[in-house]
Amino acid sequence: MRRNQISKSDEGFSLIEVIVALFIVGMVAAAVLVFFMRGSSTASHLQRTQNSASVATQAMEKVRSVYPRASSPGGTTPLVIGRTKAAVNAAFSTVAALDPDLVAETNQLWDPIATGGGTVTLPISHEVRVSDMKYDVTTLIGSCYRAKSASASDTTCVRVNPGAAYTLVYRAIVAVAWDPGMAKCGGDGCFYTMTSLIDPTSDAVWNVSTAPVANDDSIDSVAGGPSLPVEILKNDVIVSTRSNPTTITSPPSKGTATVITSGTNMGAITYTPPANYSGIVTFRYKLRDAQGRNSNEATVTVLVYPAAVDDTGARVGAGSSASIDVLANDLGTDLRPEIIEQSPRGHATVNPDGTIQFAADPSAPVGNTTFKYRVVTTVELDDGTMDLWSDNPAQVPGRTGTVTVRIGTAVAANDAEFIVDGQGSTTSNVTLDVQNAAGGSASNKVVILSGPTRVDATGTGATTLTGSGTTTIRFKPAGNTVGVYTFTFQLETAAGDRSETQTGTILVVPVAKNYTYTTTVKGATTANVSPLTGNIPNAANSRVTYAVASAPTCTRTSGSGNPTVGVTLSNATNGTFAFRTTSIQSNWRGSCTFTYTVTYTGGGQTWTSAPATVTLNNVRGS
Repeated sequence: MRRNQISKSDEGFSLIEVIVALFIVGMVAAAVLVFFMRGSSTASHLQRTQNSASVATQAMEKVRSVYPRASSPGGTTPLVIGRTKAAVNAAFSTVAALDPDLVAETNQLWDPIATGGGTVTLPISHEVRVSDMKYDVTTLIGSCYRAKSASASDTTCVRVNPGAAYTLVYRAIVAVAWDPGMAKCGGDGCFYTMTSLIDPTSDAVWNVSTAPVANDDSIDSVAGGPSLPVEILKNDVIVSTRSNPTTITSPPSKGTATVITSGTNMGAITYTPPANYSGIVTFRYKLRDAQGRNSNEATVTVLVYPAAVDDTGARVGAGSSASIDVLANDLGTDLRPEIIEQSPRGHATVNPDGTIQFAADPSAPVGNTTFKYRVVTTVELDDGTMDLWSDNPAQVPGRTGTVTVRIGTAVAANDAEFIVDGQGSTTSNVTLDVQNAAGGSASNKVVILSGPTRVDATGTGATTLTGSGTTTIRFKPAGNTVGVYTFTFQLETAAGDRSETQTGTILVVPVAKNYTYTTTVKGATTANVSPLTGNIPNAANSRVTYAVASAPTCTRTSGSGNPTVGVTLSNATNGTFAFRTTSIQSNWRGSCTFTYTVTYTGGGQTWTSAPATVTLNNVRGS
């Protein structure tokens, strides 16, 4: 039997060879990984060091933006305003622990009147985050002495004044510390420092701070709401100062703006919104720094939102509706309501006049229910309009109005009409039986909602309705005046349930009075008789006309025969009648009478008075 022989070249690696090869590859990979990690760590460290230099530069720029010269000889430099002695000592000690030589030739400076609660021009310490690394920044301000004369070589600024040839300058030291981990900088972490000398003399123009710059601001407020602080300085550019830098140059047309002249908010503005205005309000201000330099003018724009105020007292019967004047107590200008939450027992809709009509469901149970609304002001802008809602989320605080309506038993009522005789110059009250005329019960109270309002012409004199909320309503007309007046009312039960709103119409009608003509009428003649005296009104006008009601009749007292007489209206608007005797016996003596009426037309109404009698007492033939 023949066997195939296997070639040694096809046998592959032995197990020992494979293990050795894997070990060699692992060592190479580990070396590469270590190299990569060290390179990456070094790159990160370099990047963070560069970031620290940028952070230090920014902090130093803030120092250089401050005008260093004190406002008076021997005064405190603005560089250290607000810095307490304790805080400065602690900061110098912290930096000295990192690098003693850095502060060795620097005298500490602080604000001798600082208590720790006021404004600090330059914070001693603060944090900055760059690329998820936290940098702790410490800014030290101190003083040292430097030679006055120019020198080609470096001169040292020393802590102790060597003499008259030296002058005081300020030294700013910025120390930035961070902890990168991995023991890159030793146990105390990494830090980067930067120093700069600042000359406080008046001719050191290169140290002059930036002139103040005012930037526009905007805030939200509420009509009738609380006063609000406007922190205008937060986005402005100005060096800190011990005195108020803000001046209002153009006050608001609505509300008031007041500058806060002292305290921690010095320079801010307090705005108090108007009590009953909504819309856009602006005012302007400018800044002035310690060197007397003025900024540009900036504008503060205030959005004054309207406010909806809760309403109570509305009543309606089940299956009835009522008009509710929700805007009467709301705050704002040119308001319109919008329903934002309906009642589960009825439905509210906005009427064209801004009132809200609430209709109670026919099956609504007796008791209170509510619905909610907001009010809106529309303001004109250069490029259109903008709505200001009382429940705008940006408003502080947002306000919606809640209307509480009592639903009671339905109360029947209808419109009512009343006839009232006109009165003379002295007037008195007339009782109106509103309950009976409106189809209600005598026990119902009458609630007057509006009126009386004259509807036929511009009113003459004063009319009044009294007794609202009682069972007795009295109307007092104007003197010597007739016309048509309306009022609105509701009937109310003892339980407080009300009818729908109804309209009452009052006709103050003319009154014709009897009149005696005393002038002798002799023979066949015409007598012009004008019986205006005592009439209501007692003067003619375009709405009042007169008419003959019945022909004249005569009564003889002596003589013979009966005269032939007649009467015509010669002027309907001034009440003049022409009485004529066409034939009469010369011996006839007696009297004649005729009747007339007065008619008033206006306000869609026409009313004619009861006839009155005119008596001519002395009619004779000769």
